[in-house]
Order: sequence, then structure tokens, then C-alpha cells
Amino acid sequence: MLSYFHDFQREPVLDESSSIEYPVKQMERDWLIISEYVRRQIQENEIVRDISIAFIGRPVTADLPLEFINALAEKDEEIKKYINKLQLLIEFLNLPTIPEESVKTDIAHIATFQPIDKFADIVMRSGAPEDIRLKLMEKFLTSSRGKGFTSQEKLMTASRYQWARDIKILALSAEILQNKPLRINEDGEISLGSGANIVLDAETDEALNLLDPTNWQRKRMLKSRVHEIEVGGSPYILKEKRTKMHYDEKRNPTERRYSSRDEFNAARALSQHSPQERGEFVISWEKPLGLVEFPDGYEFCVFQHEGSLINEEDFVERLTHEIQAHAHQFEADFNRIAVKGKQYFDHKIVMGMIKNEAMTPVYSDDHPMLTFEDYAYVKAWRTYLKSIDLLRQTAYENNYNNSDADGYAFKIIEDEQGMRVGIVGFDFEEYEKIDSQQSSEFMQIDFETKRFMESTGGNIAFGRWFDDTLITRKQRAAYLAMIDEEGLLDHEISRAGV
Repeated sequence: MLSYFHDFQREPVLDESSSIEYPVKQMERDWLIISEYVRRQIQENEIVRDISIAFIGRPVTADLPLEFINALAEKDEEIKKYINKLQLLIEFLNLPTIPEESVKTDIAHIATFQPIDKFADIVMRSGAPEDIRLKLMEKFLTSSRGKGFTSQEKLMTASRYQWARDIKILALSAEILQNKPLRINEDGEISLGSGANIVLDAETDEALNLLDPTNWQRKRMLKSRVHEIEVGGSPYILKEKRTKMHYDEKRNPTERRYSSRDEFNAARALSQHSPQERGEFVISWEKPLGLVEFPDGYEFCVFQHEGSLINEEDFVERLTHEIQAHAHQFEADFNRIAVKGKQYFDHKIVMGMIKNEAMTPVYSDDHPMLTFEDYAYVKAWRTYLKSIDLLRQTAYENNYNNSDADGYAFKIIEDEQGMRVGIVGFDFEEYEKIDSQQSSEFMQIDFETKRFMESTGGNIAFGRWFDDTLITRKQRAAYLAMIDEEGLLDHEISRAGV
């Protein structure tokens, strides 16, 4: 029975065993070698330059890298000799990839291939009658698992598409070089003969220099569509327009994709109001410097590099230690919260979550007081949540809504005002322009949602801090004192719980 069904399931192009023939790092290294060689030849060889320009309007496909290499080898004997040394790469470029029509949201989230042998083993051990086993096998073959793709096929396809985008950038450098000096129109844009369009930030003199790939000293991928480039010894961030052929590991990829111009406009509108100081917080936005639109739809933006940022996973821990190191700055707030927290010690939110302390019916002076170390944990957690809220609120105030749940990182700022928290907004691909009325509605909904979450204990409903320390009853009480001061604790719930 198994051999019969084998004929109806495709054989993977690459799987765990066969992919050993094409080591990932070697394939990436070989592509880097040939693309860097071509980049240098574009500046010196007119034939290579002309061939490259012809690819600026070609669609980004998995076959483009091989077509590009073949076109160069056909016209330039030196490149042909160079390419002949990389036969394993050529074999890799000839392998069939995942058809674009099979991809709905992005490559990473295509159903993963499951060999029929494994499923058949489960079916055979089930003890089901033969007719049922046959139906199960037939159903499996038409399921997403039976028709899926291996992890190795996904990565191969993603690599080939990324290399195709590298070719677009090589083509851009060739056309810019061919058409120097470039003419900038009154809108701060440059239209190339191929139909490619360069948009410059009016306030940035070096924008054109940054958008010319011949000036890039280095380019490395950070994730999916995001790369770091180096120009004149300084780093910048390049973000491609996201497509379904990017390898996006986000859990809930969206099918809605804005253009790089939309992303550029949102970033420019928000960064014009940056930085904004709001008490202990500094709100800022990644600054866009320019964008390039290709005739086939490939696009990218270049942004100012924000320097060393703290990611979300590490921020609360880092901030807790910073608060402890700046105890004098937080002394008054600590003393106030330590006293006010007493009235919440028997609050029903606190009482309902106690799993690690003795249940004491009323607050007693004999109960351990809130220490500054206790306070630092709570203050860091509350500051983290507030900073995200403020970033979102600032976007609303500027008539933008971010439909994505992330797109920010943090800084610890030390200046004449003491230690403060900076939050930087970026990844504008999901920022949607809204009108003032929508903005007001979003802010009202946001406030009501926050108040409900806080009034039901939703943001303190976990048992341990980042370092596995148990959250204590007095810390939960201190947290309620903080949110009540912010007007986020519903008074009816508060009265009922005390």
C-alpha cells in the first residue's frame, strides 16, 4: 500500500540529507564572491555595466541570479572563467524552488512537508480497518502537510530571492554610474531612464550618496528585509519593501503590505516631531533619508542608524538595575508608593493572585515593608509598559495607527535631568494614515482597553520576574498604587477590593 501512495507524493528537491551537498554557508560565500566581483567590474567595465542595467526592470524571481550570471558569462570571458570556478553554486541556482503561487503570506509560513512514510506508520499502528486507512492516506496526500515544502526548500527559495534583490541593487549602481551627474527635480526626486525613481530627504545633504550602492563599503542582512550598510565608515539601515517571498518568522504575518513610499512618508511625518520629551520619557522615531523605487515594484528605504539600542527582551532587566543604581533619583517616588501601597495590600486583584506568600487578612506593620529593591522591579515593569503606551499615543496624535504589535526598541538616557528612558519607533511598514476623528477614537479605545486591563490585573498576572524571582504581594500592591496615580485603576473595582 505504501509504495502505491509514494507515487503520488512529490520528492523534495532538498531535504535534510540532500541539502548536505549544498552547504548553506558555502553557497552564501560563493554568491558574495561573485556579486562583489561584479560590483567592482561595474565600475571598470562598460560591458558589465550595460548588462547590469538591463536587469534593473526585471522582476525579482528565483531564476534571476542564474539568468544574470549567464548573461555576464556570455559577454565577458573573464567573468565566465571566474564563474566556472563556482560550479556548485551554479548547480544550486539550477535547482527548482517553491513556486510563488504556492506562497500566501510568506515563505516561512508555508506548510512544512511531511513524508508519507511517517504518516503511514501512524496509520498502520492505529489498528483502523483497511478502508479507513486508505481514506486517511488519500486525505493526507491532499493536505497541506502532504503537499508542503521542506525547511531546506524554504531557505533555498528565500536565498535565491534575496540574491535576485542583490542583482537589482547592482543594476541600480550601474545605471547611476552611467548617468552621472544626476539631476534632482524640484520635488527632490531623480528619475532614471529605466523608470527607477530616487526620492531624497530634503533635509539631508548626504542622501544621494547613501542611495548610490557604489558607495556602500559593506552590506549585511540583519533580518528578512532589513540590512545594515556602511557608507563613509558610518552604518545605516536599509529596509526593503516586504513581499511574500521574504522569509518572515513573525508569528502572524500580514497579507497587507504598504509601499516603501508609504513607509518613508510615515517615518518622515513622525520623525519631524522627534524627539519629544515627556517627563521621564523621550519619544523618538527612526529618521528616513531616502528611498528607491524600481520599475518592477522592488523598493527600499534607507534610514539613519539609531546606534546601540536595547531590545524588548532585555529592557526590563536592564532598567531594574539602572533604577537601583540611581536610587537617589527615585527616592521620593519610592517613599510615596511604599506608603500608598499599604491600602492595596488586601485588594482583590492582589489577593486573587497570591501564590507565594502567606495570606494575611489585613496589612500589619509587622509585615515586611516594601524595599527599594522590590520597588525597582515594579517601577521598571511599569515604565516599560508606559513607554510603549506613549509611543502609540504619539503616533495617534500625529494621525498614524500602527496595526503591528511591535516595532520599537529602548535607550537608557543620562543627562542633566538624570536617568530617563528613551523609546525609538521603527518598522513603519504597518503604519496607516488616519484622520483626526479616527485618531481621537483610537485614543479613547486605547485608554479604555488599558484601564480594563489594569483594573482586572491583566498586566501583573504573572508569577515571576525576569530573573525567576517570585512576585510578592507587596509588589503587586505597589503596582496598583502606581496605576491608580495614573488614573488607570477603576475606582469601583478599587473600592470593592479594599
